[in-house]
Amino acid sequence: YIPFGSDVPEFDDDETIFEKLGIRKNEFFLFVGRFIPDKGLHYLIPAFEKVNTTKKLVLVGGSPNPSDYEKTLMKTKDERIVFPGYVYGEDSLRLMKNAYCYIQPSDVEGLSPVLLNVMFLRTPIICSDIRENKFAVDNTALLFEKGNRESLKNALELSLEKASEMSELAIKAQQRVLSLFTWEKVAIQHEEIFRSYL
Repeated sequence: YIPFGSDVPEFDDDETIFEKLGIRKNEFFLFVGRFIPDKGLHYLIPAFEKVNTTKKLVLVGGSPNPSDYEKTLMKTKDERIVFPGYVYGEDSLRLMKNAYCYIQPSDVEGLSPVLLNVMFLRTPIICSDIRENKFAVDNTALLFEKGNRESLKNALELSLEKASEMSELAIKAQQRVLSLFTWEKVAIQHEEIFRSYL
């Protein structure tokens, strides 16, 4: 077994994307991904709506032709929830790096490239306790019970109460991704396999 690697190029501190979305650094929760049931946004939005915070929730993704599921998500009346559509390249990395916390509420995942990138960028993480997420983060993120809105709401509130502890977990997450999930290590493992057959 050889894992995926994190892939974060260098980028500058251009703040245009924050101005465009009306958000401030470290004052928003973030999700990046497809708006499909597997990703668990129908847990995240109701859970966030019940949390007493001035921080925003930025949900990056969507579709040019929204499904009924996506349309339902976007009916929220919570003005703290921002739907910027697709955000690509360096702007997506700027959002990941400057989020208060990244949230992955998935029911189903593989080894998530986005999660690895967030770990590399040392951003705190809240994620569902599915096997694939736990394999990626180990003990470096705040977990909640998959599919449980109340558990997710509690995790969101706990992250707000324990900001310093979340930062400490993020440091451990970065150390984990640098020790296990870099492309250099992935390449070396491939090379070792090929050489073993020569």
